[in-house]
Amino acid sequence: MIYLISRNHYLNYGIKLLFDSAGLDVTDINFLHEDWIIPFTENDIVLIDASERIPEPVIRIMKCHGHPKIIAMSRDGNNKSPSLSCIYSYLDIHAPTKDVLGNILEALHTVTCLPAPPVVISDKQHYIISESLKGKSVRHIASELGGSAKTIYSQRGYVCRKFGVKNLKELNRFAGFFTVK
Repeated sequence: MIYLISRNHYLNYGIKLLFDSAGLDVTDINFLHEDWIIPFTENDIVLIDASERIPEPVIRIMKCHGHPKIIAMSRDGNNKSPSLSCIYSYLDIHAPTKDVLGNILEALHTVTCLPAPPVVISDKQHYIISESLKGKSVRHIASELGGSAKTIYSQRGYVCRKFGVKNLKELNRFAGFFTVK
């Protein structure tokens, strides 16, 4: 079971739509209500909005039976979009096609009016990312493509920004969801 603890109604609605797109259920917990006690299991996942003061709900969760996985959703340094990488990593296990992830990103964008990372990249970008994930150096890829190492490095950074991740290691989660134009 997936539980959501947040006071942000737009975020709650967006997360629920996101998980509905993937065929997963989310239960909203109102942590302002003092007497909720839930028999959590080790298979449960609790999403907590980290823009709130989270010690209070975390303490309550620890007082409940069982120990669920706790995922804190936070905002990036520019305070523009939620960092939902944990959710994406969970959905990668359950999402059989790239269409599902596309629908999830679209639902999140529509409901929360936040920019969703596009999932379309060029053939050249796909090659650069694929070879980088295989361990090839930037200089080696540049020599294969006949470009400069600086161009290859900037293309890698561009693709990472498109997917809203910091580096290639995080981008590896999306490897099965690349759509090449």
